[in-house]
Amino acid sequence: LTSPSNLMKDLSDAPLVEGKSALAEELCLPFREEMRNVNGLYHTYTLYNANNVGNGNRNDTMPDQRQVVPYSNLWKEENLGDFDSLRSIRDFVSNCHERA
Repeated sequence: LTSPSNLMKDLSDAPLVEGKSALAEELCLPFREEMRNVNGLYHTYTLYNANNVGNGNRNDTMPDQRQVVPYSNLWKEENLGDFDSLRSIRDFVSNCHERA
């Protein structure tokens, strides 16, 4: 059997196959549109000050600040970490752009 990481790499490279590709023809447009939709969204997350936690202060869990981050930052290599599936989707869409 193929390892999951090799399978995801093969899938992400599928749009680069020369000639007619049913996979690319069927999935490139929907994946590109979905990625564009996701990139238009924002995520708000809260940073906590670890220095305040456990000091007996009733505000121990109060956030220091909230940050709004565009989902388009999700696709950056430094943010993907161990999310190989997201990396494969990003690379698949990128390769769809190359194919077009």
